[in-house]
Amino acid sequence: VQYCVKHQHARRRQSKGSSEGEEKLDQAKIDEIDISAIQVHCGNEIGFSNDLHSNCSMVFVSLSKDVPMIMTEITGVFKKNHITIIRAQIDPTGDETGAKHIYF
Repeated sequence: VQYCVKHQHARRRQSKGSSEGEEKLDQAKIDEIDISAIQVHCGNEIGFSNDLHSNCSMVFVSLSKDVPMIMTEITGVFKKNHITIIRAQIDPTGDETGAKHIYF
């Protein structure tokens, strides 16, 4: 996924340069895009899905830096809105400072 995001960013930057008056690059130059210099950082995000079960929704919360006791606050919001949680799961991210919360 990171490769695709880096490549997409490089193409956008390249097309922006072309639209600002620089001469258009040929296909050989486009294929030589150096994506190793592009940094990709994970941020906080939330998502919903009904793909796993037709009667239930899943909520994904990805945190770039996990916060102690955040699960209590998240489940409190669900209870306040009359949402039943059947199962919760927390997985550490690759950098070990963040976490991905999944609520069923």
